Amino acid sequence: MIIIGESLNATIPSVRQAVINHDTEKIASLARTQTECGADMLDVNAAVPGQNEIEDLVWMVRTVRTVTD
Repeated sequence: MIIIGESLNATIPSVRQAVINHDTEKIASLARTQTECGADMLDVNAAVPGQNEIEDLVWMVRTVRTVTD
């Protein structure tokens, strides 16, 4: 069984705010927590209306990669 963590989703208000603010610690903490709880993969969503989704997604993935395999 593969477990996919889905808490890095900009539809969640606190994650949306972290994406808008580029809050590296918040995103890194969510990624760490999910992998520590057994997630094999992380679903990363940076879609925030009015934001540059491509730039935000690149930032999120780079942030996640600093704290996960």
